[in-house]
Amino acid sequence: MFKFIKNVLGCSNESTQVMDNELRKKMEKLILHENDRYMVNDDDWEWYKSLSGDKIKNIFETAEVYRMGAFSNEIKSGASSDEAVKSVLKTYPYFYLDINTRDELPKSSIIYSDDDMRLPLLIKKKIDVFLGKNKRNFQIFSEMIDKSTTAHAFYRRLFREGYIQN
Repeated sequence: MFKFIKNVLGCSNESTQVMDNELRKKMEKLILHENDRYMVNDDDWEWYKSLSGDKIKNIFETAEVYRMGAFSNEIKSGASSDEAVKSVLKTYPYFYLDINTRDELPKSSIIYSDDDMRLPLLIKKKIDVFLGKNKRNFQIFSEMIDKSTTAHAFYRRLFREGYIQN
C-alpha cells in the first residue's frame, strides 16, 4: 500500500526516508495521555516495542483503507458526509503514536468528549483479542455501541467496566 502511495503520489525515496525517521522518533518517544494510562500495562509496552516501523505503518494504512471503504459505502447508501463520518467513527477507531494527535478527529457535528479522543496504539492488540473472542456474540454489546458516540468511547467503557482486562 505504501509503495502504491509513493508511486502514485510521486513521493521520493528521500521523503519516504524522512517519514520512516519521523515514525521511529514517535515510536521511541510515545507518551501516553494521563487519561489513557489505565488501559495500558507492561505487556502492552512489550508488544509495542516488538513492532517494526513497517508493521506500524501497515496498521495505520490498513485502518485508513477500512475507514475510506466504510465512508464510501455510507455515501453510496445515501448518507450525508456528516452521517458517514459519524458511522465510521462508531466502527473504526483511530490510534495515536504522538500525544499531540490524540484529539485530531474528523470534523463532524459530534461534540467530542475526552472519551471520544483517539486511543493509544499500545492497546490495539487487546482490542483485537477482545473482538476475536466476542465476534459471535457481539450483539450483547450493541446497546453500549448505540450509546457511544465513537468507537473510542465504546472501547474506553469496555476497559472501565472490565470487559477488556488491563
